Amino acid sequence: MRASARPPRLPAAERRAAVVDAALRVFGEGSYGGATTADIARAAGVSEPILYRHFGCKRDLYFACLDEMWKRLREEVEQIVASEPDPREWLFAMPKAVTALRAKGVHPNQLWIQALSKAGEDPELRRFVRKHMREVHDFVADLYRRVQAEGAMSADLDPSAEAWIGLGIGLLRSVQDRLGGLLTPEDFTAILNARRTSLLGPAPPHNETPGCGHPGVSLDYLLVERRGEATEVRPCGPVEPSELRAFVDAPPALGCPPCKVTATLRAMSRKVK
Repeated sequence: MRASARPPRLPAAERRAAVVDAALRVFGEGSYGGATTADIARAAGVSEPILYRHFGCKRDLYFACLDEMWKRLREEVEQIVASEPDPREWLFAMPKAVTALRAKGVHPNQLWIQALSKAGEDPELRRFVRKHMREVHDFVADLYRRVQAEGAMSADLDPSAEAWIGLGIGLLRSVQDRLGGLLTPEDFTAILNARRTSLLGPAPPHNETPGCGHPGVSLDYLLVERRGEATEVRPCGPVEPSELRAFVDAPPALGCPPCKVTATLRAMSRKVK
């Protein structure tokens, strides 16, 4: 009887990537201390000696996981920003990206909290994580500066300080995941709403708009302002006919769906023309 053919051997780079992929899952679902290289090798479909050809120890593999996770998270954030026309929403691209990676089996906050918990007893891990977290912070702070440059975030806010606050909220979610029962989904909703208010200010007043099935913006208190290519709608007195027509011709991207605003504005524009 002919022996079954062995699966083709992967090139070294692909084998290394497969080990990192498996380690991301194992560390994310368990812990740095609890996971073994044997567990990871088994999940990757390789032998433990093969794993050690690529990584000298479990700590080196964890460093590679942090680097790979951060690469994927940055790419996810940039994709979200590129597809989002409203720069105000860029402020929340990081938590959205974290949620997207969690759905794919990669848990950024868990990897960070595990690293922080072990850093106190491992000088090499401490040095690596300190540099890594500074890189994460700088990326988020730069993203906030981009939002400020678009005029969508107050110039009075400090992007560096706000980036640290945002990362702290992310780590709080990991604390909840570890402890359980500390915070409810409603608590996190309240925290995120408070965060949105602190970054963007209170939401404008809304009421029911006739002819539209969604809550609409109170048109008696709208002013349309043009700033270059951007258009801002804010509470500020009655709308002038010329401003209204300009708005209808080129409606901005609002936090509300367009049907909340444009249907009523078009009806009003017919009255003022």
